[in-house]
Amino acid sequence: MKRFRFKLDPVLRQREQAERSAQHKAAAVERQRIEVEAALSAEQRSIEAERDAFATLGRGGAASDSFRCQAVALAAARARAQALAVELAGVLKQAERARQELAQAAAARRAMELLRDRRLDAFRRGIQHAEAIADDDLTTMRHARGGQPGRDRAREAG
Repeated sequence: MKRFRFKLDPVLRQREQAERSAQHKAAAVERQRIEVEAALSAEQRSIEAERDAFATLGRGGAASDSFRCQAVALAAARARAQALAVELAGVLKQAERARQELAQAAAARRAMELLRDRRLDAFRRGIQHAEAIADDDLTTMRHARGGQPGRDRAREAG
């Protein structure tokens, strides 16, 4: 019996590899997003701490040098937070692109799998058709030789 061989199997394997690559890229960008969000969250907590320290200085009547130092620290924390926010926006754009590429790679792989499945079904129908033709030919040959298979056995026995 003939075996099914999908001639585009190398293309299917290449598309599966492209999908895996897109999955890895999307996962890497997602890890980067999580890291940047964590850093931004830590920076926001730092800003809150600096703000609380600044407010405490105002109530205690501290020297102007302390106010300036605290104001500079607060401004630096805000600048770092702003830079992280900009970085996060870039990472979110990368994540969206990575998700789109993954969706396209998955669709390309699925299309190739559907083509393979259709060709496998056609191959199976062809085999069934060939078997049906062979059965019909055998039946026709038996009938042409003198009848039904049961009669042939009765003649040989009798």
